[in-house]
Amino acid sequence: MIAVQFFVEGISDRKFLQDLIKAWYKVELTEADINLLNGIDVRLEKLRLSRMNFAQNRDSGVRSIVIVDADQDADARKEILAGWAAEFIFDFYLWPNHTDSGDLESVLEKIYNTSNHDFFDCWRGYENCLLASGKYTTPNRKAKIFAYLESLHGSSKSQKELLKEEKRDFLNEKLWNLDASQPVLYNLKVFLDRYFIG
Repeated sequence: MIAVQFFVEGISDRKFLQDLIKAWYKVELTEADINLLNGIDVRLEKLRLSRMNFAQNRDSGVRSIVIVDADQDADARKEILAGWAAEFIFDFYLWPNHTDSGDLESVLEKIYNTSNHDFFDCWRGYENCLLASGKYTTPNRKAKIFAYLESLHGSSKSQKELLKEEKRDFLNEKLWNLDASQPVLYNLKVFLDRYFIG
């Protein structure tokens, strides 16, 4: 395994990455192993704030890895990131699959446990109904994932705690399928193997 430090946009990204790496490589990353960028802007200027971390990591033999959303234009985001990566010396990966536009939630809505597919069938009906009315905006993917978890966890105070991003359990097979052979996870597995296998 190569010494690594990740840089991600938010808490949900960090928790998902921690659980995914634990599932795939049996490695437990701490919060110190995954720095939060606290969002990312169009030009990725927040990466400039991490340049000292990148330099320290490079000097101590630690690989810096940036994982952020591709958002609406994966090609443009990749081009910007490649420029920053050359300047600050880090590797990068774009959610959902390093090719398509999207975000972490684009991944999550594809890796749910298929025994819960009826939730997503219902959600599509809900979105279609809102669109057909012409009066409403459909909720974003974050709201969809929250609703998915809420519908399965229930509404008691202790169960509501499990909905918080830092408390989500992506290792829970009743909710999620982390099989790396799924198309949306395959590229990520190939990317991470470089650091965790060998």
